[in-house]
Amino acid sequence: MAKSLRAARAGKHAKAVERMLQILRTRFVSDDGTEGYLKDGPIAVAKFELDAGEPREIQRVRQRNVAELIDRLLALVG
Repeated sequence: MAKSLRAARAGKHAKAVERMLQILRTRFVSDDGTEGYLKDGPIAVAKFELDAGEPREIQRVRQRNVAELIDRLLALVG
């Protein structure tokens, strides 16, 4: 997937791809003020994928996993 995104950055829709990557950075990746897993992206994924009755610890683990996955993807994309 990272290879495809790198290629798309130079393609016809480069501006849209860059905007999408920026949205992922903003909503999933840690910054000076917030750890990535506490941002709205991983929280939304956990809420979507898990039952409302799941223990909070399970939700946090899913949030951390999603934040880490997106962080690694963005690192590979560059």
